[in-house]
Amino acid sequence: MLLGAGELGKEVVIAFQRLGVEVIAVDRYHNAPGHQVAHHGFVMDMTDPDALLALILDQKPHYVVPEIEAIATSALEEAERRGITEVIPTARATALTMNREGIRRLADEQLGLPTSAYAFADSIEQLTEATRRIGFPCLVKPTMSSSGKGQSMLRGPEDIRSAWETAASGARVVGGRVIVEGFVDFDYEITLLTVRAVDPATGRLTTHFCAPIGHRQERGDYVESWQPQAMSPVAHGAAMSIAARIVTALGDGGLGGRGVFGVEMFVKGDDVYFSEVSPRPHDTGLVTLATQRLSEFEMHARAILGLPVDVTLASPGASAVIYGGRDEKAIAFENVAAALAVPETDIRLFGKPESYVRRRMGVVVATADDVVEARRRARDGAAAVRPVSTAPAVPGDRPAAPEPAPAVESTGPSTDRFRDRSVRPEPAGDGRSAVPADDAIADGSAPEADPPHTAVFDTAAAARDDDEAATDAARPDADTDPVAESTRADAERAETERTDTGRGVTVEK
Repeated sequence: MLLGAGELGKEVVIAFQRLGVEVIAVDRYHNAPGHQVAHHGFVMDMTDPDALLALILDQKPHYVVPEIEAIATSALEEAERRGITEVIPTARATALTMNREGIRRLADEQLGLPTSAYAFADSIEQLTEATRRIGFPCLVKPTMSSSGKGQSMLRGPEDIRSAWETAASGARVVGGRVIVEGFVDFDYEITLLTVRAVDPATGRLTTHFCAPIGHRQERGDYVESWQPQAMSPVAHGAAMSIAARIVTALGDGGLGGRGVFGVEMFVKGDDVYFSEVSPRPHDTGLVTLATQRLSEFEMHARAILGLPVDVTLASPGASAVIYGGRDEKAIAFENVAAALAVPETDIRLFGKPESYVRRRMGVVVATADDVVEARRRARDGAAAVRPVSTAPAVPGDRPAAPEPAPAVESTGPSTDRFRDRSVRPEPAGDGRSAVPADDAIADGSAPEADPPHTAVFDTAAAARDDDEAATDAARPDADTDPVAESTRADAERAETERTDTGRGVTVEK
């Protein structure tokens, strides 16, 4: 079960499916990129701990793999404690890394890793005091956010109020707590993809490092990345040491803590400073779709399943982001052919159902004999792609945005194969339910309100519906074909024994 089905989650879904694994994709909005390729999917508020735990109890996946920050980690901790599922890398690691305060205190206070100066603030008054201690320039970030959302650079006291408001608007969860970081005058910043995987020879976890990835950010969000980033031997050794120590600390001493970690660091000469760590594939690692023998997504799937990994760099390469450029639903893209005409380029258009001016809607990856040429090719390819409106032209007016998709119907499968369904199923005829009694949920008390509903799709069930409809159309009249009548009756009896999530066959989830 993947919690988060954006562009990175979509690639993880595909990697799992190529290894024969059944995947459930969960996200907060309908038709997320990962939904489009998963076997089953749900739309729900993943910050609701009761709803999230109920969904895990209902689906009973072998693994729960968080892919975003906005998740009720208490539900993951409860599911792990009760042995319902395995959380990747662990529930503790997920909770720590989704909160900048938790991971910074681990890195600095427990592991002694070099970091920038930092302080935390819960109000604009505390923020003002923190900036006095840290000094200017400094960075302000929500303690819980992603992809650079809510970050600001402060150059003086006059920036404090706007930084506080920006952090509040960009936070993943309501709370208002921010981290103030001293500015590091770095030469470059890297992501060191660090993989914890089972060694086939010993059966124990080992640590693997990909070639360092350089990246450039604007407004806290990556716009291009490249691999490998040149580093001095001293700096490279320091980066690997920092990465190994932080990812090992996020494990449980056994096989918990498997998977890909994106460890972000600042580099100044031979000095390396820890910044952040993501316990999953990293957006700057999209470049590995072109550069490595196994992409970061394939390595993540293999490591989770206990399979061998390979961090071999096949070619220097780069990635460049394609932004939406417009606030509109269901945009299209022109000049894709021109982008692919740039030598050694490839493109990923993510299929997000709604575009924003600064929303990442695609990426171009490119390879070359050296990083400089690869970056040029990736930038040229991304610049060639032009987002365009799909709304019908209105004479004398600007094109209107397309109408929003109709609400999900609750009367059965629709043409887009979505259905409305509660995460708490009704009890079966014998009084049993797939969800334990309320006193078994999380903290021992039942939620006050009715459980939320989620949209669920099941491509396997929809395919069966399509096949049966075609069979019905071709079937001769039952009165003249007793064999067909008997076959149809058997099929109908078998169908009633299937669940609506297609779990009539035991498969690994």
